[in-house]
Formats: sequence, structure tokens, C-alpha cells
Amino acid sequence: MEHIADFSKGDVVKVHSSQLLDFREIALNNNAKKRYRLCLHDSPENILQEMFICRTKGDYTRPDKHKGISESHTIIEGREAIILFSDDGEIIDSFILDRNGGYLSYRINADIYHMTIPLTDAAIDYETKTGPFTSESNIYPGWAPDGRDKEEASGFCRKILDKLKLND
Repeated sequence: MEHIADFSKGDVVKVHSSQLLDFREIALNNNAKKRYRLCLHDSPENILQEMFICRTKGDYTRPDKHKGISESHTIIEGREAIILFSDDGEIIDSFILDRNGGYLSYRINADIYHMTIPLTDAAIDYETKTGPFTSESNIYPGWAPDGRDKEEASGFCRKILDKLKLND
């Protein structure tokens, strides 16, 4: 069984630096989606949603945007490429989240398609957004693979990284 996410319980939620190793281990052991999310909120219905997300190299997260929802990410460890797209799929901006010489954080205040591609074996960021989370919260473009076909998704990411000159 995939262990994709956990919701926290209790009045005070603490995350210790040693837990980062656990996040990586869980993400690497997931078969379908090579990621893990620890939600500091206790339910998708919460108005404030904060989470640690561990993505591993080769994981595909489909580009999406959110109508009327701001979101921010802060890198905790590793490196991630952040790509922003126009509505027709053209890259309009890209940058690297990296505590050692890249951007530390970013916030999106508009409904702009965006995606994250991990550049290191594992990358962990801290995401904050407003909720509640519903099936309509994420708007997916028709020009990006839905992720069911792993080869297609991998090729899509490779093409983006090649265009940005970020492939090893």
C-alpha cells in the first residue's frame, strides 16, 4: 500500500529535523508516486494548509493552477526546479529552489500553471496554501500528461529539463 500522506492530530504539532530522513524513506519506498506529504493540518477542510512535501527524482507532479488560492513553497533540503507556464503550455518563468545558492522560497498569488521537478535524489519543501482542498481545487491543463503513463510523464519532464538545460 502506498503511504502518500499523513494528517497531523493534536493541539501542537512539531516536526523534528530527524524526521526528514523518514520522509525520504517513505517517499522512496512508494511505488507509484515517489513522494510523501506530512500535513500539519488535520483535514482537507482546514482553511490553512501547511505541509512538508518530499519529492524524489523521477517523480511526476502534473502542472496545475488554483483559482483564487495563493500558495507558497520554501525549500528545506535538496534542489527543485519550479516551472511556470502560460495557459497554452509555454514556459514563462523557471527558477531553482536551493538553500545553497538558489531561491529559498516563492509564492504564487495568481492562477498560473506551475510544476515542481526534483533535481536531487530527494527534495523537501514546505508548502502553505489556503483551503479547503476539494477535487475542484486543482485545475489541470490538457497539454500536460495526467501521469498514468509513466513513460509519457517522464518524457514530458525530460523535455522541460532539456529546454531549461537542467538535465544531467
